[in-house]
Amino acid sequence: MNKILSGTMIILLMSCGASKKVSKSEAITNINFEVIQQGTLHGNGKEGIDKSERLIKDAKTWKNLLEKMGTVNRLPEKLLNTKIDFSKENIIAIFMPVLGSGGSSVEIESISTTDKNVIVKAYYKTQGGPAIAVMNQPYIIAKIPVQEKEVVFMVK
Repeated sequence: MNKILSGTMIILLMSCGASKKVSKSEAITNINFEVIQQGTLHGNGKEGIDKSERLIKDAKTWKNLLEKMGTVNRLPEKLLNTKIDFSKENIIAIFMPVLGSGGSSVEIESISTTDKNVIVKAYYKTQGGPAIAVMNQPYIIAKIPVQEKEVVFMVK
């Protein structure tokens, strides 16, 4: 009898927990994004950009970032010529730490929104096998629609 009651209690508790996981207030919607540039800085950290995840909402901050990135590196034309309308668009920028070997990159898996946050899921991708010994700092920069919610970066 005790085994039957225990089994019933477990099923009851599991079904209660399952109903709490799904709620309309936790709905997730994907946000379209455009990768502007994915690349690598080669200044051995002289650019002054630490490992970071950034949301850029204004032209001055964007210009400052481009200037830092260009202190040692020649920036790609696509990055320099991309027009950003900050009344409609924000920039997501993710920088890995400075690494001692090449072949790594940053990838954005998804960008989504909940009622409270924008969630940027990204990961660091490393090359398997032998790599070139060169100081580098991989990065990715993407454009998203303007967001007023707090941005949460989930980088693996």
